[in-house]
Amino acid sequence: WGQAENVRRYYAFANPASGLAIPIGSATSRQPRLHETATASRLMNPAKPSTITTVDVVSPADIERAVAVITLAFSADPMTRWTYPEPAQYLAMFPGLVRAFSGGAFGEGTVHQIAGYAGVSVWLPPGKELDEAALEASLPRGREDEFAPIFEAMASYHPQEPHWYLPLIGVDPATDLALL
Repeated sequence: WGQAENVRRYYAFANPASGLAIPIGSATSRQPRLHETATASRLMNPAKPSTITTVDVVSPADIERAVAVITLAFSADPMTRWTYPEPAQYLAMFPGLVRAFSGGAFGEGTVHQIAGYAGVSVWLPPGKELDEAALEASLPRGREDEFAPIFEAMASYHPQEPHWYLPLIGVDPATDLALL
């Protein structure tokens, strides 16, 4: 691919509202290679060769793989571990929270992965919302009074007009970020 195509693909991943689709299964679509990287200096200097890791839609068969990446990505997040302080509780319940925050994104084809599931982004298109019932079921019982103010504060900052929403993005902690 040329540099312009790589930049277009990166922009489409980072901004799904752009309308720039990345055709899966097309002549320009292929499995990402971990050695494909780009830096700002390479993008700004056309004399240096540059590639950007490709982005692919998560297939229905790989939903659990994507959920696992997000689960690993948040395993040391302070807020997440405050919510689920016990490791067994975290591993049992957090995947449900991932599915709840994903709403209908898996069915909409707006969950993306890079570099063979080294990283995953979950985008909710305008009009799609979190799965409130699944969200409630994914939280530890008996702490509802602690969680309510947090979700109320989050809702107060949520735009009212139609918008794309990125509820989750994460990289497997075992991934060498220099390779992305």
